[in-house]
Amino acid sequence: MRSILNSLEVLINEFLNRCCRLWQVSIPFLSRAMCAVFGCWHSPSNQAYCKGKNSLSERVARLPAGFERSIHESFLHTEKRKKKKLALLLLTRHMFLSSHCEIRTKFAPQKNFPIILESAKTITTTHPAFVLKARAVAELFKLRLAFLVVVSAVLGYLTGAATVSGGDLIILCAGGFLLTGGSNGLNQVWERNWDKLMQRTMNRPLPTSRLSINEAVIMSVAAGASGILLLWSINTASGVLGLMAFFMYVFIYTPMKRISGLAVFVGAIPGAIPPMLGYVAATNSYGIEAGSLFAMQFMWQFPHFWAIAWVLHDDYQRAGYQLLPLKEGRTKRSAYIILLYTLFLVPVSLMPWVLPLDAPVTGNIAMVAAVIAGSVMVYYALQLSRTLEIRDARKLMFTSFFYLPVVQVFYWLDKTV
Repeated sequence: MRSILNSLEVLINEFLNRCCRLWQVSIPFLSRAMCAVFGCWHSPSNQAYCKGKNSLSERVARLPAGFERSIHESFLHTEKRKKKKLALLLLTRHMFLSSHCEIRTKFAPQKNFPIILESAKTITTTHPAFVLKARAVAELFKLRLAFLVVVSAVLGYLTGAATVSGGDLIILCAGGFLLTGGSNGLNQVWERNWDKLMQRTMNRPLPTSRLSINEAVIMSVAAGASGILLLWSINTASGVLGLMAFFMYVFIYTPMKRISGLAVFVGAIPGAIPPMLGYVAATNSYGIEAGSLFAMQFMWQFPHFWAIAWVLHDDYQRAGYQLLPLKEGRTKRSAYIILLYTLFLVPVSLMPWVLPLDAPVTGNIAMVAAVIAGSVMVYYALQLSRTLEIRDARKLMFTSFFYLPVVQVFYWLDKTV
């Protein structure tokens, strides 16, 4: 294994050398900056601590004018000393793939040989400041997650609408993006100190100081309030649902995550509102039809989030989050609870096929699709209960990502309205 890692390091070194030579020909300004900072990475003669005239501080000081510099703490944990070189290679790769470059300043071998990467430097690229700020805001608002939420709301709207109003649909999308983005932003403000402790979140805008707390609060509150007002402009019922989702997610679910595993139950309520909100935006009424869409997405969230919590349990533990069903962690009992809730999902997903009794929301095709998709979820939950392996939890997690839009699309395509 050591020889393989050495070979990989040689390949990476050669790649970096070639990149620097290429940049010297094509982009002299960028080349000088990169070589000044990354010289300690691709030169085999340099040591891990970058001593003397080649110290990191002197390399950073030689950066061309116009580069923004910020400092943040990040930690790269590996379990064994033999993974040290692999950790270096992975971090080097991360430098070239991300919009900012993390620079190693020191390794700190501890007892049992965990490797901790401390006091990383963040040096931004030559993108204009407004582009970097826009990227930070996009990360703060979690636009990819917001997109999935909006898709769920739009499918709820299409399921309930007898005739589609383009104006209402555009307002629903805009309001949904703003409301979800504002909620995600305030969530990160709440959790900024704990985000620094987890590998998954340490590079978010607040831990890396790419956004100030005031900037994050102002933009998040403005986005959330704007989203609620836009939804209110469709009808009052939609605005009330948007306000309720915003309040419960930011002020109840977020602080509860570090207290109890019941946070998943609380968070499932605002998380299940989007399809219901879309249906209400189309019909302007709360009813059993909208409630059946809410119930399906509510029940779906338990196997979905518990699968994520199973995969990321060690990372969550660093921040003190309790998100698995039981505090004892990855155990048989926790896996059986996940399986039980996944089984519940199948009959609950049939509620739009049954209710209202005189005129159900969906037809037989949607019913068959929901049963098949639910059976796949149950299969992977059963596998997890047998093996307790992270790989099976990951399979359940990815299956749940596909389950929700697939079932909701069939609700829409096979609606009886």
